[in-house]
Amino acid sequence: MKKMIHPALMAVICLFATISTASADQIRVSAGGPAIEGILKPIKPAFEKTSGHTLILVETGGKFGVQQLEKGEADALVAGFSAEGLKNLITKEAVAVADPNAFQAVTIRQDKVFVAVNSTNPVTKLSKDQLKGLFTEKIANWKEVGGQDSPVIVIWAKLIPGPNGAFQQKILDGAPPAKEALEVNSLEDIKVTLASTPQAIAIYPSTAAVTGVKIIETPEVTRPTTLFTKGAPSPNVRKLIDFITGEGQKYIK
Repeated sequence: MKKMIHPALMAVICLFATISTASADQIRVSAGGPAIEGILKPIKPAFEKTSGHTLILVETGGKFGVQQLEKGEADALVAGFSAEGLKNLITKEAVAVADPNAFQAVTIRQDKVFVAVNSTNPVTKLSKDQLKGLFTEKIANWKEVGGQDSPVIVIWAKLIPGPNGAFQQKILDGAPPAKEALEVNSLEDIKVTLASTPQAIAIYPSTAAVTGVKIIETPEVTRPTTLFTKGAPSPNVRKLIDFITGEGQKYIK
């Protein structure tokens, strides 16, 4: 894959170094961009006001988040995959953990995974076969699916393993994405790249409206959003879980 390195990645590393120990009123949550944007940021003001706790949110990919949870540098990990998906990630990425069974999981939502293109792209609907062709390079030109005569550029983000995995399983039938895909880091990178690249297409695990980006009609793909802890959730994290699954639902679109 072609790679685009975002300066935010270094910021994440530096930020974690400064919050590796938390005060009693802080809850440190490692999460992917979709969970931060779609769940944690929307509930943050109300949760902090009612609980008296401060949410410290750090955007990470699944592997890095698991490492922080294992080391005690995060109180919780929120990710777009199930408990089984966590074990698969630990095995696939060779994440060093003492006991994979020590992690406990609470499903807090079922979320949709969308597909988006640049807003100037005339394509509004794609079938599973068309999506599979586009994301695996079997279809290389937009004119093959009713678009303009221009090459297809697939964007693939590293820090959204949950949505990526669900899309690969349900749409790509387990196949890897295009070798020539433009690799970026985060959901924010997806937005910026889609908006500036007329030929681009990407998995888009968000409903946020962004200038220059258009969500298209595709077969439904869903995946769980899960909160993980090492061992049983602490009382503070339990408050967070209860808030997200209860009162917090009114803040989540």
